[in-house]
Amino acid sequence: MGPAGPGARPGLALLLLLAGAQVSAAASPPAPPLFNVSLDAAPELRWLPVLRHFDLDFLRTTMAHILGLLTRRLSSVQARRRPELAFVAALGSVGLEDGRSGWFDLQVRCHQRHALPQTFWVRVARRVSPAGSTQSGERSPHPRCRNKAPKWVHALIGKVVEELARFLPQPFTDEIRGMCEVLNYSLADCLLLNLVYESTAFCTSIVAQDSRGHIYHGRNLDYPFGNFLRKLTVDVQFLKNGQVAFTGTTFIGYVGLWTGQSPYKFTVSGDERDEGWWWENVIAALFQRHYPVSWLIRATLSESENFEAAVYKLAKTPLIADVYYIVGGTSPREGVVITRNRNGAADIWPLDPLNGAWFRVETNYDHWKPVPKKDDRRTPAIKALNATGQANLSLETLFQVTYRAVMTSVYPGCLLSLLILIKKKKRKESSLKSGKGGR
Repeated sequence: MGPAGPGARPGLALLLLLAGAQVSAAASPPAPPLFNVSLDAAPELRWLPVLRHFDLDFLRTTMAHILGLLTRRLSSVQARRRPELAFVAALGSVGLEDGRSGWFDLQVRCHQRHALPQTFWVRVARRVSPAGSTQSGERSPHPRCRNKAPKWVHALIGKVVEELARFLPQPFTDEIRGMCEVLNYSLADCLLLNLVYESTAFCTSIVAQDSRGHIYHGRNLDYPFGNFLRKLTVDVQFLKNGQVAFTGTTFIGYVGLWTGQSPYKFTVSGDERDEGWWWENVIAALFQRHYPVSWLIRATLSESENFEAAVYKLAKTPLIADVYYIVGGTSPREGVVITRNRNGAADIWPLDPLNGAWFRVETNYDHWKPVPKKDDRRTPAIKALNATGQANLSLETLFQVTYRAVMTSVYPGCLLSLLILIKKKKRKESSLKSGKGGR
């Protein structure tokens, strides 16, 4: 399906703007273009009508630049000392095209049947001698080099990309494959682009209940390269049997969703939880057939029939990385923050408005722990919500707190875009009060 057009815009109660956090309403760009993607089409073909509305050379150049920024950024993060992941140090300086690649592949095949997924690559790495070192007393790279991902990650994923594709959930892999063919990108690069997005977002999500029992959901999604992503950002209505099944905001080439809603059912957003190594997530957990975190959001929007079913699926489904899932429903008290480990929920933090907890704020840190002084986004959000007050909560006031996206499944057509919101504020307020917003 092609662009949905202006007439279809009211079906999207979702606004995502990737401008700076201090952007004013007057200076904000309009909402991203809106497209329909038919889930009735073959996975390889679903995104092709969307791609036709972009210059392919521009997409290739921009995606290549983002991929470079992603890997360079991840390379500069200080490594955690985790002995079970010594394979990073070993593989970081191994040239997989240096004549030992056949031996390396042999080790992969030998260990694949006998090793647990999380130890499989570790055993292989222990048999590989880093270039310029000896088998005994091998040199350990400089601490900052232990997260140096680009060379070995590209080489490794390039060698086992078909294996990775076989383990990844469908239909996502086939959707990526279809876009890669049009963009003339390797499947390895397209997979890497999708997977490293999972570990680079800084977010604030809020779920709140007003004094009338209405649930609102806001989120702030910040990437360190927003100027590039803004050019690739699209709103998508996913269609089943010609009807809107769910909506979300994503980037060209990226099949996951970090923010979305199922009309009249629930809303969901995901916030990164900074636990573990990102390539441990990519390499080890994939062989356990776990979901990437944003792919599970999309699967939940597609498959879950109500708030409770969505919470259960998001809390129980095995993941390749830790994450925070924030879910809002359509009835009073239907709001929750799910703190996820890979294998299940570490914590469930629901709304409790009867005891004064009418909102929950989640950033990128466990809510029961102190926030780091260098990155305290929680306190300003809490202060802003308390200053607003439960009686004054609305999509507009919540937007002033989160700056990026606000949504509610009760009124899936009441928020169009920031520019329309400003121009038609009075009309929307009267629509909400009269119940014409879609209850």
